Amino acid sequence: MLNNYKLISYQQIIYNDIHQNIVNNIRFETYINYLQELLKKDNKIDNFYIDLSYWLNNNYLITILNKLKYKVSDKKKLEIDGIINNLNKLNNGDELI
Repeated sequence: MLNNYKLISYQQIIYNDIHQNIVNNIRFETYINYLQELLKKDNKIDNFYIDLSYWLNNNYLITILNKLKYKVSDKKKLEIDGIINNLNKLNNGDELI
């Protein structure tokens, strides 16, 4: 239950940041790493939260991040591209593994 709560908390913080046009690379890294660890271990997270995370990542975060890229500096665009790449790896699996 605590894992579910912590995951939702990360997602809420990122959601609030995005609505203020803030892309905090460290928060995204923390969120992605945490979700990745949860997904590696069986029964650490309920299926509902896995589905919710997949939906949030694909239908919301990646879409919004792609739109935000056109409003930021070139350096920030590279950071956003890195975040999008990591979200895609999380959702689709790392091709190198």
